[in-house]
Amino acid sequence: MTSELGKKYSQTSLKYMRQFYIFKKGQPLADQLTWIHYIELLPLKDINKINYYIKITEEQNLSKRKLREKIKDKEYERLDEKTKLKLIKQENNKIEDFIKDPIIIKNKYNYDSVSEKLLQQLILEDIEAFIKELYLKKYKLV
Repeated sequence: MTSELGKKYSQTSLKYMRQFYIFKKGQPLADQLTWIHYIELLPLKDINKINYYIKITEEQNLSKRKLREKIKDKEYERLDEKTKLKLIKQENNKIEDFIKDPIIIKNKYNYDSVSEKLLQQLILEDIEAFIKELYLKKYKLV
């Protein structure tokens, strides 16, 4: 087909078209996603993972590159099981559901905005407490 119709119908393109058709039959498509977004999503096998990335793409108006970064960073896989279950059941999530084991760094000067340099300074000022909290989080002692 490629010789007759051009590169648009390569084996990979046809595979993605078939996956897209199968995916489309199962649920309505998101209005804000483009074909480029779907090309990024089609290699994913888990429908819950695909739905998660569709939802955040719509909510955050992600470009193809930002979506690819989130998939590459395995954002969905880093969610805990409770949050994934809420997403599957389409329940309301809180911000805390998406933050896994936060480490609290004391801001004793009450800065409103914290740059990376200031964050580094705050960590180094109380390095013992920071290392202790890291250790406790790692071994789930907190």
